[in-house]
Amino acid sequence: MCQQEINFFMKIFHIGVNSHWPTYQTMKHFYGFSTMLGHGAMIKRDCYEKVGGFPNLVAEDLCLSIEARNYRYYVAFAPNIICEEEYPVDYAAFKKRHLKWTQGNLEFIKRYTGKIIKSKMKWYEKMDIVLFTYNLPLTAIFAFYIFLNLIFAPLLFIDLGSVYTLWMIIPTMIFFFSPMLNDVFC
Repeated sequence: MCQQEINFFMKIFHIGVNSHWPTYQTMKHFYGFSTMLGHGAMIKRDCYEKVGGFPNLVAEDLCLSIEARNYRYYVAFAPNIICEEEYPVDYAAFKKRHLKWTQGNLEFIKRYTGKIIKSKMKWYEKMDIVLFTYNLPLTAIFAFYIFLNLIFAPLLFIDLGSVYTLWMIIPTMIFFFSPMLNDVFC
């Protein structure tokens, strides 16, 4: 990004994305399931032809990574190669991109969960994919759960104190905010 193109919104929130690549992707490369994530990917021709090209889904990059893995190809993360991508310029653009990710993940979950289960990938690769892709839609479920228990129930004078003790509320709050922890602490 050119310095003059960065606005206040981008300057504040791009930190999470910039910290994502060297930390998260490097760890996934060594200890999880590495995916292309649609950025600066190079694909061997024989791999591309074996998997039949990009699947016709919103999350085509993730799906191609899984198809390639099923043919015993691996996606490698190269931290020394830098691809420029601008952070969304405002909240509306961020929301639009996030909505596309969520829709892509839901479509992926619907069409690829069975393929993941049946694949010959290692168990931790499968787990990594599930945790990565189910993260966005599960946030909505956790938000609804918290709304019911922390806002709606008290408004109806329902005492959940005997049912939900502190040991249940703290993990719930951690899970609720977990998708944002990278942006908060990095």
